[in-house]
This record gives sequence, structure tokens and C-alpha cells, in this order.
Amino acid sequence: MRIFFLHFSSLQKRRTLIATILISALVILLQIASKNSAPREKLISSMHLVSNDSLLQSLGATQIQALKNIGVLHIDTNISFKQIRPEIAYVVPSVIKSFQGIAKKSFIPEIASIPQNNAIVFHTTRTNISTSQGIRIKHFLQKKLGTDYAISIRKDKKNFQFLKIEYKGQPWNNEKLLSVPVLEAAVAEKVEPALLMAWVQTTSHFNIGYEDANGNRGLLALDSGSGFEQLRVGAHLLHQRLEKHINVQDAFASIYLGEESLRRKEWWKDPLTKAWVEQILVNAQDYRQRGLFLTH
Repeated sequence: MRIFFLHFSSLQKRRTLIATILISALVILLQIASKNSAPREKLISSMHLVSNDSLLQSLGATQIQALKNIGVLHIDTNISFKQIRPEIAYVVPSVIKSFQGIAKKSFIPEIASIPQNNAIVFHTTRTNISTSQGIRIKHFLQKKLGTDYAISIRKDKKNFQFLKIEYKGQPWNNEKLLSVPVLEAAVAEKVEPALLMAWVQTTSHFNIGYEDANGNRGLLALDSGSGFEQLRVGAHLLHQRLEKHINVQDAFASIYLGEESLRRKEWWKDPLTKAWVEQILVNAQDYRQRGLFLTH
């Protein structure tokens, strides 16, 4: 499976939308791929972490707000989406793409309601989607999103047609939730997403509250940045080290030891450094095999 940059030639701020679609596609890809790959025993605990941290719980609302801000989504001011689950919010770009592909026209979709935090309803009549097109959209999305999502077409008393998507699966774990801000940071800093995900997994096992033996906290246990900001700081640092060193191993070794220490010793002779770097490379390859790479 691959993640493709999607083309929306008729929309403004296309690059921002492409990144948003890319992020949403990644989460769905990870959801599917993780079911088909058995995690290594030592990483099982991280695969089942579910956090009540407000940062993670706000990801769904952040996604909806981002789409609204760039003008590709309408939502009534009376509708509250602050508590919407990420599992629902992240399918919205797929809905936009399916509407445009099947209807063969450009439009801005409208959210009719968010009846529960795990469901979302779109107008189809107001966006000139016919009954037959609505059914095709339903089938397309059901195939794409899988059995964890219930998708239905219904009409109200005025014969207006609506598309409803409801998530019925288990809450996503931290790995799936954090894949979104990780990919955002990786794309922004032009580093391979699999490397950044592997760094987070090896360091903190996706635990935002992680603290290492030196007192450094966060997903990457860096001495700067907090919350998701640390992902951007880490991605920037990784980009710099990859530019400076001849290979990925040396780049990560310089992050683990620091540049000064790296110059004074052969890092591969240090068991802790060698094990840390090798684990990142193993984890990165695992993410690539699960489909986490970009195709331009």
C-alpha cells in the first residue's frame, strides 16, 4: 500500500489540503495494516496504549477545524465538533475526495450534523449529489474504510438526502493517533515519516508523558519542545543530522550521543548506542513494510 499525494486542482491552498489528505490516508492505512502485522513482543505494550491526554483527544477537532479554515469544508456554527473522535474526523478528507471523484465536479461539502462524537452526517442534496451518486459514494467509502465504519444514505421529511458515517470499532491506540502529528512534522521538515515514527516508538513507545533517565521528557525525550511541538523539533533536528552525516546510522548516533561525543568515539563500539540505533532501523523498516512511505 502506498500513500499518494492527491490532486485538487480546483481548490485554493492546494498544498495544505494535500498534506491534510495525506495525514488522513495514513491513519486509515495504519489501521488496516496493523491488523495484518504482528508487533514484536517487546513492543506489544506500546501498541495497546490508549491515552486520555487532552492533546490526543483534541486531534479530531483539530482536523475538522483545519479543513474548515482552508475553505474546503462547511460546518454550521451551531454544530459543536470539539469532542468528535479522531476515528471520525480523519475520514472527512476521504469523503471530500469520493464526492468529487464520483460527482465529477468541484464543491465544498457541508456537515449537516454530528449526532454523537462517533458519527458525522453530510448533506448530499444541497451539494447536488444525486441518489445514484450517493449510493456509489456509500459503496466506495464502505470498501475504503472497512467494517469498523457503518455508512448509510437516508432522507428526511423534505426528501433531502444525507450521508451518515458512524465508527463502531475500538478506540484507536496511541500509535495510530500519533501517526497524524508525526506525519505532519515529517512532511514539514522533509524527512522520511518511517524514521520519525520509529524514533518515537523506540524512545517513548508513543507515551506523551515519557521521561528518560536524564530527566528529558516527551515523545522524543528532547531538551526542548513539548507535546506535539517536540515532533517538529525532532524532525528538524533529524533533517539537520541527515544532511550533515553520510548515513542514517551516524545521524541517529549523533542524536543519541551528541555531536561532541560522536567525534571522540566510534559509536558502534558502544553497546547502548548501537542497540538504540539498530532498533530504530528495525522499527523504520517495519513501518515501510506496513506502507508508511511517500510516493511523489
